[in-house]
Amino acid sequence: WYSNKKIIPADFRFSPISMNILYLGDGHLIKKTKGIYISTESFDRENIEQIIIKNLNITYNLTQMPSHTNLRFASA
Repeated sequence: WYSNKKIIPADFRFSPISMNILYLGDGHLIKKTKGIYISTESFDRENIEQIIIKNLNITYNLTQMPSHTNLRFASA
């Protein structure tokens, strides 16, 4: 997972349990926007798009901040 930066291995597959752990460790809910946010500051945008997004068949938004990218999922 670490090689100068955090990376998610290309063969990693998400499960309900791994998504729960990701949310508990790096996520938060914003009630006003009804969005679930995952803090992905330590990952580069390409890794997020190639690994996380291709494994999840859900609507998402990547928000580019000056110093990092956040991953947002619309909550139900």
